[in-house]
Amino acid sequence: MDRMAEGTEHMVIETLLFIAFVVVVGAAVVKAYEWYHDVLYGPYMQNGSIEKEAAMIAISFTLGLRQLPAAATAWHLCTVIIPRRTITGRLVRGKVWRRRDGRHWLYKKFIA
Repeated sequence: MDRMAEGTEHMVIETLLFIAFVVVVGAAVVKAYEWYHDVLYGPYMQNGSIEKEAAMIAISFTLGLRQLPAAATAWHLCTVIIPRRTITGRLVRGKVWRRRDGRHWLYKKFIA
């Protein structure tokens, strides 16, 4: 009988420790979720201005409404060691004309 009471006491203690562990881990998970939610949808995102601005920038670039800076649309002379594709699809290397179109570099053969 003494062993049975001792076993029951251990079982109760282990159950209480397990419940305490679950509560602590659950609280940590909830806190982490709240932090994650605040990072994604924090007070700066309440009115959705960042999302609207990002959508407008994407639309303006897609439709070509946004002007690129003059330096970005200018061709400049560059030396290419690894062959690159030109606008027409040919490979060029050495001295070439190069400019940025917003996403990619464009290359043209340099004729001296």
